[in-house]
Amino acid sequence: MIKEYRRVNGNNSSGIIYILGLFELTTKWGKRPEGLSEIAAAELAIKHVNHYNILPDYRLKLIVNDTRCDPGVGIDRFFHAIYSDKTIVLLLGTSCSNVTESLAHVVPYWNILQISFGSTSPTLSDRNKFPLFFRTVAPDSSHNTAKVKFVKYFGWKVVATFCQSKGEFLLPLNNLITDFEKENVTCVTSITFSLDNYKEQLKILKNSDIRILIAAMSTEVAPIIFCEVYRLGMYGDDYVWILQDRQEMWWNSRTECTSSELYKSVEGLILVSDYNVLTDNKTSISGLNNEFFESKLRVPKEQISKYASLTYDAVWAMALSLKDLGLVLQQEFNYKRNDIVCEFVRRMSSLNFMGVSVSTY
Repeated sequence: MIKEYRRVNGNNSSGIIYILGLFELTTKWGKRPEGLSEIAAAELAIKHVNHYNILPDYRLKLIVNDTRCDPGVGIDRFFHAIYSDKTIVLLLGTSCSNVTESLAHVVPYWNILQISFGSTSPTLSDRNKFPLFFRTVAPDSSHNTAKVKFVKYFGWKVVATFCQSKGEFLLPLNNLITDFEKENVTCVTSITFSLDNYKEQLKILKNSDIRILIAAMSTEVAPIIFCEVYRLGMYGDDYVWILQDRQEMWWNSRTECTSSELYKSVEGLILVSDYNVLTDNKTSISGLNNEFFESKLRVPKEQISKYASLTYDAVWAMALSLKDLGLVLQQEFNYKRNDIVCEFVRRMSSLNFMGVSVSTY
């Protein structure tokens, strides 16, 4: 375990190491206020890394842009930074898996290491496909054990799955079905859907008469699905819906039904998520605990993203992987240096420290 860093006086760094930070400040639904807390967390981490002189004679600097949770926009923002007069050494982002995956296909051509703080798609775990990708957030598939334990705790023996027909949702759900089978829980029906056939597929699900429903879908389609759930009466005490928490409060979205109908359809909805709170008065590598960390963000508590602490830790992971490489970076790094990025990967893969998001890297 890396020891906690204390303040080092006289930090007169001469060099600058640029990090491109791509965040989701807006989406197709409008502003995303919690994105500001993720930027604040990244800037706070950079402030602490520079303050504690983790990279002697060098300072980290963050370049910020908004991807709008759109892969095309994200790629455009990346190229804009790459072809600027600043050399980008690392990429921080994003929280939207579709944007992150598009970027992860591209950044290896420039030998840039990418760390996401909020993309949970298990597809991104493929090291052969995405050799320069890392993340501080756990993939969706890591919650499968918790879902199985939850179902077994209540003694439920039969379940059904309802999954949007995209790889990022299908893969963890397929693995979950296997995990259920190992625990003698039967998945009687496994239904995939798209926006072209979701009404028909929901009717098939209802006719199966299975009441414990494990679903996987994007926040974009979730309100549409649950409006139809309301119309079909597939909610209330007779049904249990279990979904992955994806941060956005999608039940506040404009939908094909009224707000009251949508709220009624999600009453009792069970969301599975991470638990990112330091316990037993533990402090992170920078000396922060959760409460002090949130107060330092200077963002209204209700607008603090669950990915904020993971963003903070991602920047620390970057800094620690760069430690003792400052001179090499400034004088020798360019987008063709495979040897330098290989050293980044080696160091990042072996990092081990206590972050404010509880996880140990």
